[in-house]
Amino acid sequence: MDIRLNMNPAMRTAYLKNQIEAAAAKKPESNNNSRSQDTVVISAEARTAYADEQAKKTQTVPKAKPGISDEEGESVRVNGLMMKNGKLDNSETTFFHLIDGLAVARDVVLGGDLSKTYAGEFEMIANQIVRDQISQSVQDLLAKNGIKIPEGQSFTMDVNPYDFYINVRGLDDPELTEAIEKAVNVGNNGYVLDCHISDCARLNSQFGLTVPSAEESMGKAKESLYFMVQDLAGCDIRTLRREDGHIYMPDGQDLWDALEKGASQYPTPDGIISIDISPYWAIYQRIAQLGWDSVPDPVYQLLYQDGGLYDIGTDYGYGPGQTGWQSWVHEHAAELAEKIINDAERLMVETAARTSANAVPRTASVPEKTAAVKKTAKEPDTSKEPEESEQPEAENPDEATWKGPRTIPMYGKREPLVLELEKLRLADGILLTQKVRF
Repeated sequence: MDIRLNMNPAMRTAYLKNQIEAAAAKKPESNNNSRSQDTVVISAEARTAYADEQAKKTQTVPKAKPGISDEEGESVRVNGLMMKNGKLDNSETTFFHLIDGLAVARDVVLGGDLSKTYAGEFEMIANQIVRDQISQSVQDLLAKNGIKIPEGQSFTMDVNPYDFYINVRGLDDPELTEAIEKAVNVGNNGYVLDCHISDCARLNSQFGLTVPSAEESMGKAKESLYFMVQDLAGCDIRTLRREDGHIYMPDGQDLWDALEKGASQYPTPDGIISIDISPYWAIYQRIAQLGWDSVPDPVYQLLYQDGGLYDIGTDYGYGPGQTGWQSWVHEHAAELAEKIINDAERLMVETAARTSANAVPRTASVPEKTAAVKKTAKEPDTSKEPEESEQPEAENPDEATWKGPRTIPMYGKREPLVLELEKLRLADGILLTQKVRF
């Protein structure tokens, strides 16, 4: 099991929509010179220009005031996130998110032309940009608060996966530790750092460079379940009563019943969708039977030393001196992109098959009450899909002007990649039914 949901479903949908819109946006004209395969280096001037541009977008946003109700338009921390009027408030966030990294990679590194790179390779470049920016941001925050790290000392930054608080560990001075935590925990920095560490690990796994351990996969699934319960049932699963293999809501209702009801009619900005929560059943059952602490928590941790942020326990990091493997990725970008695309297609097939099998009892050890619920579950929709000939044909793009993603080179030729999907199923259980154009 390798599922993760560090945002609630509505936020995840919005995040993916932003990625799609960014990739589909019209790109400025650029020359046709091939991009160098050397390590990507962005000039200080380019970084400053982009930072200034981002600052202009947020300078009219009032500063966040943690702990104050947002009824009057003020900011408040909700489930670890700074929110304002029901939306994320990043007015004090200093760390780059992957979206920021993708924008810099597209506009600064690639000159607006995504055809210069491959799936996966593009995101790797963005991850490196994000890591460099976060490292610089930590240095800036320490300097801003007058904090000096004693020579030769280092510390780890651990993100709590449930409230996104950045814990500093490894220093002997408790006052220094507290000062660093106060300096870096501004805005949604913890949430962004959590996302970044996850994005790096996920991409390396997609490349086939690393394989998540059983413990890591269970921890991610546990985190996903936590946020799903928060979103669909409005409860902290850690505080709910557990008895005889069941978990009960404060009003006595079986929690899984409440989750299925919420998932069947989940509201999003685009309407009502049905969310497939079956991937969470295995981890839910384990926790219901053995308790919350029977599954390890996920670990999101980086080492800060001499101004750099280093990955721990991996040969494929993004810190200073850890990036030699990226040259190999550049050299094998085509094969790696093909692997990622094939894996994504297989995942959609597996997810569809799992959804169709929902009516089948999962295991003989299912608690009696829950098993009874499964027997009465609605049959999956078997309505006939339109014949292939009935599907609208995608327009043939002009190869000379196409600036979007391209296919894997076949016999030396790269062609525009245009996909029209009626349904897009994601590993975290979300089903998008609207057409998505890449």
